[in-house]
Amino acid sequence: MTWGICMIVTIGSQILVSRLGLGRNPKIWDEPNMFKTERHLDGHVKNSLGLTLLEPDMRFVTFGTGHRSCPTTKIGTSMTIMSLARLLQGFEWTLPNGKIQLELISAESNLFIAKPLLGSANQFWLQVYIRKFRSRIFRKCLGDKSSSDIILLSTIYVF
Repeated sequence: MTWGICMIVTIGSQILVSRLGLGRNPKIWDEPNMFKTERHLDGHVKNSLGLTLLEPDMRFVTFGTGHRSCPTTKIGTSMTIMSLARLLQGFEWTLPNGKIQLELISAESNLFIAKPLLGSANQFWLQVYIRKFRSRIFRKCLGDKSSSDIILLSTIYVF
């Protein structure tokens, strides 16, 4: 594939590739600001569904494919799931507006639920752990010669 434009890039130059610019380039795509799934259906590497997310002409760059994909995709997904789990665990959840039960009716066109789940987060308990330790430096600075413990509030954990 030739672009018809030749540029000389000197050694040591930094080249930035804009994913947004590649996906919305009007020279490459018809109606670049419209979402069209058929762009992915006419790929070069087809599976049984005729769908491909690999694009050898570099008209768009997917986030998590190839050997240059984002190395933290798995840890980002794990951290998102853990954050959601901590929110669910850390609060007492009730249904809003006096609802009695959740409506888990799926939509007809996809696997998502038809109505979003709504929950009201109620009071949660904050447990503070205090680390006690002896500190000669603090006692020396404060002029305290006794062996009493100095209590520092070092970390607050929410459970």
